[in-house]
Amino acid sequence: MINRKIFFVFTFVFSCFQTFSQEKFEINSTLWEFELPENFVRNDIVESSEFEGDSAFFLEVSKPNSPEMNIMSVTTYSNFNLKSMTAGVYANSLLNSMKNNFRNENLEADVYLDKLKIDGISFFVIHSDVLDPHNEERFMASVYIAEIDDREFNLMILYDNDEDGFALENTLLNSKFIQP
Repeated sequence: MINRKIFFVFTFVFSCFQTFSQEKFEINSTLWEFELPENFVRNDIVESSEFEGDSAFFLEVSKPNSPEMNIMSVTTYSNFNLKSMTAGVYANSLLNSMKNNFRNENLEADVYLDKLKIDGISFFVIHSDVLDPHNEERFMASVYIAEIDDREFNLMILYDNDEDGFALENTLLNSKFIQP
């Protein structure tokens, strides 16, 4: 009897801890749950109705001491581009645009397209490894694109060191998309 009580108390405490560390973000009626990486903070969600005549929702996760690097930025808005071009064509057009932008900025970049599933959701992923040959600074960016609940879910991870990149990538890869 005491072992059973200890088990229930342990389970309750553990579940409270797990719930406490979970972050939530609504995409229409779908709930995206993820855990913040250690030493990162969630910045306020901003809603804007200025984006292509549609409400756009923004979420950012960053390190407090480096708000412009080592970040995860999320945008959801109308899925017009995904519907009119298909997701694959849209992802390829973004891939080509990124390659051209890096080339125009005289940056050396390895940019490629990948596809993967996260919690049953299909994502197109544009990975880039960028080097500025003038100052030898290197950064990496990954853009994840999916259609979730009739919205475009666009998530960008930007980082300059593997430790932060790994933490941010795992935040997405281990997240859950809970649909009603």
